[in-house]
Amino acid sequence: MVFRRIRVVGAVGALALVLVAAQVAQAALTETPIARFTAADQAAAKAAALRAADLGAGWKGGLKKNPKVSGISREDECPGIWTPKQADLVITGLAESEFTTTGAEVSSTVQVYKTRRMWTLDWQRTVVHPGVVPCFRRQLTAQSEPGVRFVSLTRTAFPAIAGNPAVRLRVVFEITPDGGGEPVRVLTDGIAFGKGRTGISLTFTVPDAARAAMHAVEVRLAKALAARIKA
Repeated sequence: MVFRRIRVVGAVGALALVLVAAQVAQAALTETPIARFTAADQAAAKAAALRAADLGAGWKGGLKKNPKVSGISREDECPGIWTPKQADLVITGLAESEFTTTGAEVSSTVQVYKTRRMWTLDWQRTVVHPGVVPCFRRQLTAQSEPGVRFVSLTRTAFPAIAGNPAVRLRVVFEITPDGGGEPVRVLTDGIAFGKGRTGISLTFTVPDAARAAMHAVEVRLAKALAARIKA
């Protein structure tokens, strides 16, 4: 679902590291859900996605066109620790949105599953599975990107959303600007929650100095999106 791959994206003045569902070539996938979209569930996914009005002035972006259902690639897996099954899941609605402002990025992914049980299975396999955090730590520690140093990955407390558990993973990186200078710490929060047949992930990338203010923003936006989930 949400915690599937870490990728690096550029930003003027500060690099952002965003926790997102990977868009991997079909040949590289070991497991991918079945895409079987319906008009009703596509509309429901779009209705629940993050909107510009949720963020206020100064943000640019919107819904992505024709998003693809993503799966788990071989490079994402940690044999013996985390190898989630996905091929038995059916996604009937999908929407993604992304917004940026100076030094920050926020994105949402909404997936509607054919059945509630499928959403529960994906949650157990890709969000709360005990192997997720150690697998990601292993991958991030081994990664070598110029000017990027992995600092930490933790599961941090997050309140229930729409009466259901929510999970937040927080990744901190130290970024050395391309032009040199003092390293800057950047954090990426990946938040997963859901209701009924719908699973939602929110991803925030901001300067680490803003972490104290982020919690209230993340809770507010998670509640706003959950309130738009259709039964």
